[in-house]
Amino acid sequence: SNGKIYFWGASHEAWVSDGTANGTGILKDLSVRGSAQPQNFTKVGTKTFFTAYDSSQYFADAPAGNELWVTNGTAAGTTLVKDINPGNYLDRNGYYYNNNSNISSITECNNKAFFAATNPTYGTELWVSDGTEAGTSVVQDTIAGAGSSYPSNMACVNNKLIYSATNSSNGYEPWVSDGTSAGTMMLKDIVTGAGQSAPSGMTYSAGKVYFKASEGINGVELWSTDGTSAGTSLVKNIAAGSADSNPTNFVEMGGKTYFTASDSRGNELWSTDGTTVGTLFVSDINQTSPGASSNPKDLYSWNGKLYFSADNGSIGRELWVTDGSNSGTTLIKDMFPGISDMLDQSNS
Repeated sequence: SNGKIYFWGASHEAWVSDGTANGTGILKDLSVRGSAQPQNFTKVGTKTFFTAYDSSQYFADAPAGNELWVTNGTAAGTTLVKDINPGNYLDRNGYYYNNNSNISSITECNNKAFFAATNPTYGTELWVSDGTEAGTSVVQDTIAGAGSSYPSNMACVNNKLIYSATNSSNGYEPWVSDGTSAGTMMLKDIVTGAGQSAPSGMTYSAGKVYFKASEGINGVELWSTDGTSAGTSLVKNIAAGSADSNPTNFVEMGGKTYFTASDSRGNELWSTDGTTVGTLFVSDINQTSPGASSNPKDLYSWNGKLYFSADNGSIGRELWVTDGSNSGTTLIKDMFPGISDMLDQSNS
């Protein structure tokens, strides 16, 4: 945020860079008692949230474990947001260690940070923060008390957070939240009752959140949502019958969403405009045998084209590019001739 990047640097502390040598250095010595191990940097408005240790071992001047921090890019503006799981415990060797809140899935939505966190009162539930201690709280104790709904797989659409969670009556299904308890609910009970659709991979692209799920008739297939129950539906049953296409690696390019999925032609590149008829197979890159897969990954959209790595079965994993059409999907270069991958260190 603010034209800077943040990373875990030397001495296991938070570093910052503006892209120049002079503008690169330690942001702040977060832990006076050990290594802070900062990670999970996530931009939210003009701030960046992340997780770090005040200290793993308990000290009077470092009483927090791995918790939520925020920065505006300056040392003075880098602070511990809140000790969500306060206190400490005695290990078998007689040392006291700080509790951790196990923060995960920090996601920006409506200019706030949503995340999953654990404390003894609420278990593992959905939390929200505006970057201040007072503005950081549990959104909803979905499973009352120390029980946990285990929120994960978060994405934002139309200022609503979409995520996967469970409650005391249903399995893992898609949920939605506006940041308030009253506005947090199951988005759709795809598999009714105690069964579950197990949605995962939530990714915002081209005005929708795409994810994979199974309603129990088809396999694990492509779904999308606009943040409403009526707008949550199966996009296409890509793998015939109850077979799984397992769509993943969602990336937006040119108003469409590209992803990888499997059908009788193997695991290859697909695209969708959000409709059944507009969900199309892009190219069969590996045609060495029926059903062979090129397993595209590392999808990256840049300058109107999609770049990715794939293995056509003959030359190993190399760099490819597509404009979204079959004819426009080509190998850029066989960087290591033969069957070796482009990143095969044995060729160096």
